[in-house]
Amino acid sequence: MENRAQSIKDQKNSKRVILFFVLFSTTGLIFGWPFATPYVFVMLKYKAFWAMMTLGIIGCAFAADGNLWLLRNPGKSPRDYYQRKHWWLHVFNWEIKRESPETEAADK
Repeated sequence: MENRAQSIKDQKNSKRVILFFVLFSTTGLIFGWPFATPYVFVMLKYKAFWAMMTLGIIGCAFAADGNLWLLRNPGKSPRDYYQRKHWWLHVFNWEIKRESPETEAADK
């Protein structure tokens, strides 16, 4: 049980880091890169680069949220994850306070 709790904690931390990168890449997409860049990092100035980064990182956020849900709900399948109401909105939940009954009920 402790190993499972540690896995859930690690996955939750991974999800938060990924959501931070989603926020960072979305800011880069909207405002661009504000700093001077050496020639090696010239891609940081293009909106298409930031769009691809944002899409890729959002994909990672979906994967992290799905894995977290599967860890919390043993015996359920990935299909059950997608059958939740508004499953795609749960990806952007930072889960700062997990003990609330609303988030527990939303996971079911």
